[in-house]
Amino acid sequence: MDCFNERNQGIKRKSRKLYVTLGVTDSLNVAFLAPFYSRLLEGSLPLDIRIQTHHSSELYNLLENHEIDMAFVYHNLHYKNVYNGRNI
Repeated sequence: MDCFNERNQGIKRKSRKLYVTLGVTDSLNVAFLAPFYSRLLEGSLPLDIRIQTHHSSELYNLLENHEIDMAFVYHNLHYKNVYNGRNI
């Protein structure tokens, strides 16, 4: 019975992943985020990242429609429901 409980605890720990969808422009993805991805792969964070590349304006639309969780963009655009770090 102890083996069964230990196995169930292991399954529970493994299922607690954080799922994140990032949107990023192609140039930022290649030039700046590649080292970030390498560091993530080295760690043991329970993180599942999905990456999409698009133009800045498309990324804002994806954010506004809740299709991605976070975006790294080249152009700062004003969208009413999107926080861009400058509209404080």
